[in-house]
Amino acid sequence: MTLHALAPNLWHAQHQFSVFGIQASSRMTVVRFANGQLWLHSPIRLTPELQAAVSNLGEVTWLVAPSKMHHLFVGDWQQAFPQAKLYGPRGLARKRPDLTTLQPLPEQALPEWADELLQLPIRGIPAMGESVWLHRASETLILTDLCMWIMGDVPASSRAYASLMGVRKAPNVSRLVRFVTRDKPAARDSVRQMLQWPILRVILGHNTVLEQDAKATLQQALSWFER
Repeated sequence: MTLHALAPNLWHAQHQFSVFGIQASSRMTVVRFANGQLWLHSPIRLTPELQAAVSNLGEVTWLVAPSKMHHLFVGDWQQAFPQAKLYGPRGLARKRPDLTTLQPLPEQALPEWADELLQLPIRGIPAMGESVWLHRASETLILTDLCMWIMGDVPASSRAYASLMGVRKAPNVSRLVRFVTRDKPAARDSVRQMLQWPILRVILGHNTVLEQDAKATLQQALSWFER
């Protein structure tokens, strides 16, 4: 789990794990603000090496669980960085009563984030409660599960799962996300608002970062919401 630079003041790291025999990965994104403070999106499993690498970048000030699906390791990070403020979607506190310092994510970026990040909740998919962000300086969109693409040389179990979910051949809205979407028009409105942002790169929560023709690729991937 090594930190990799994507752009100035923007890094990511991946955690490999197994769920019911399916090999998978999850991604953490780290944003360093102009004042040296760090904003961590979807923290992955904490190791001494990763903790040291992140600490070397600046002061860990905010930990963000971006959805009701991505929160497993935030408690460990909170213990390691007790001064950091922890945010997550509304409803996560019922699922994780152990996260006693958890604060609900607001509708828009906090004032102390707003110069660095745009923020938008994706409505109509309450089981996920996902919010998305745009790193302004690099025009990088940070997603979790709204769009997925399990590409490349991955284990057979991962290929089978990706094919079942419809996210193996190209970026797409997974069949799971389609199934849990309860208000498609509301989700469509959120997606349309997000796609108005200037997007040069897309960080997906699993496996892939879109670097080439990212916005056009994302528009095609999310076209299910328009149907």
